[in-house]
Parts: sequence; structure tokens; C-alpha cells
Amino acid sequence: MSDTASSIVDTGALFLRHLTLDDTAVMLRLSQEQGIRAWIPNQVYADEAQALEVLRFLSSQYSPSANPRHTPYVLGVCLSASHELIGHVGFSPCEYGVEVGYAKQAVVAATTGRSPGSTFHSFTR
Repeated sequence: MSDTASSIVDTGALFLRHLTLDDTAVMLRLSQEQGIRAWIPNQVYADEAQALEVLRFLSSQYSPSANPRHTPYVLGVCLSASHELIGHVGFSPCEYGVEVGYAKQAVVAATTGRSPGSTFHSFTR
């Protein structure tokens, strides 16, 4: 499990970090939640093999020259207290710039224990 020393962003209660292949089982479990099934069904994985394939691709995108206008850049959202992976945030190319999608359940779960789904925003430059 990763620690806050490898975090990309640390808010105190949550931190963002690169996803790793060790996250496969958790990402599979998170993909089965009702909010993910309803709001982002293309991120529901059939089995651990599919989740592993997706994580291999996502982790291959981490580089100093990463550009979300051309390829997705997805980070894990973790609770600082337990280091538990509770969701993800992603920057992805879209028709008009870069789409920012974040698993809202990560933030809500950290504060209330509920899981309401995901939200997406698009930004242009």
C-alpha cells in the first residue's frame, strides 16, 4: 500500500497518488458500486483480469511529459488516516479540451460514509 510520502496532492484528510497494479482488487470492488454502475458503466470491470488490464494501461501513462489532452491521467484517492484507496480522479481528453472526472464517492465516503456516484467537468483552454 502506498503512503503519503508518494502522494501527488495531500489535503490532510485525503491524498492523491499514482495507481499501481497492487490496486487491482480494490479497483474491481469499487467498480461494482451502484454509483459507478449508474454513472460510469464503462468503468465497471467484469473481473480482476480486466481491472488489471486497465490499471496496466493507466499506470503506463505516468510520465513527466504526460498530457491529458492526449491520454488519460488517473490518480487514486486515499484516506490519509488509513491509506485506504477509496476512489479515483481522472483527467482525460475530450472534444473540447480536458475532462475532469472524479469519483465523488471518495470525498463523500471520507466525510459521511455514503457513496453517491461520480461527477464530470470539461475544461477548455
